[in-house]
Amino acid sequence: MTKIKIKEELWDIVEEALKNEKASAYKMAVIEADKTLDNLMTLKGVPGTSTKDRALKIKEHFSDIRKLMEAFDIKEKILHSVKEKSATYASLERRVNTGYRTIKSNCEELQHFGQIKIEEQEHPKNGKPAHIVSITEKGLETLKRKK
Repeated sequence: MTKIKIKEELWDIVEEALKNEKASAYKMAVIEADKTLDNLMTLKGVPGTSTKDRALKIKEHFSDIRKLMEAFDIKEKILHSVKEKSATYASLERRVNTGYRTIKSNCEELQHFGQIKIEEQEHPKNGKPAHIVSITEKGLETLKRKK
């Protein structure tokens, strides 16, 4: 499978189009959002030949809208947790009250969209390798928009 890169510029186009009050701009925003969603599903390995086909295949994962909202909440909690100070995956597990795999996958997704930065460093207390998560300017902007 060819590695697909979702470019931040695609989402920037969506956000810019939404600021414009013309109907054609909204249409552009929907088209670009659809491209971004399709690229993300392809990147995550969802099989299918079209956005609709892939969306139908992941439907079972989001059969309950609450699960989708929980996924958004976890990402927002991660951003808030690293807003003032960087954190390890382990400390995020405790702060967000979820497991390692959930933290890891959500952090990787947030990093992919430029919201956070993940660095592997030596843990300051035990000397073992640790993933250190810090927020980016784009992540700070996201939190400001959510207020």
